[in-house]
Amino acid sequence: ANFNDTGLAVASNALFRFGAGNFSLSCWVRMNSLSIFTTTETFVGKGYVEADGFEYLMGWAPAFGFFFNHYPLGTEAGVKSAVVPGTLTPDVGRWYFLCARRSPLSVEISMENGPWATAATSGGFATSASRFSVGDRVSSAGVSQAPSRAAICNVGVWARTLSDADRGDLYNGDLGLTYDFDYPVAV
Repeated sequence: ANFNDTGLAVASNALFRFGAGNFSLSCWVRMNSLSIFTTTETFVGKGYVEADGFEYLMGWAPAFGFFFNHYPLGTEAGVKSAVVPGTLTPDVGRWYFLCARRSPLSVEISMENGPWATAATSGGFATSASRFSVGDRVSSAGVSQAPSRAAICNVGVWARTLSDADRGDLYNGDLGLTYDFDYPVAV
């Protein structure tokens, strides 16, 4: 599916709760507009309203650039962030491939199959009733908080850390990799 100024939210689902387990996320994003006054652009994540509990979030923010956050305590306190250097002002209209992974020791994000930006993490693996969302930050009640202005496609979620070879296959020399599902995928 492609998301362009619209989002998708999936009610709390065990498929998207990783607890202490490893997991990875990937997607292609195209920034449709930028503003230094904008709030965080959410590409893929679980949890936005602190009362619902935060878990993880991949996106872009004017103060950081492309980032991947893990919330070990389920709140903003103690958030662990990996940030891709030099991405404060990505090119509007250009597609970027992002891949993020979390293990018990670190959170990492990579752009365009480049080196991993890493932040150490330890202890605490929150799970919550928050919705898994693509292109929006959605409360557990299903209320849209901030639809992204980015186009998002080829979202992938894995219950393991992707290897460098996996990431390279998904990037595919800047061509991407499209999944051909011959059956419905239940979420």
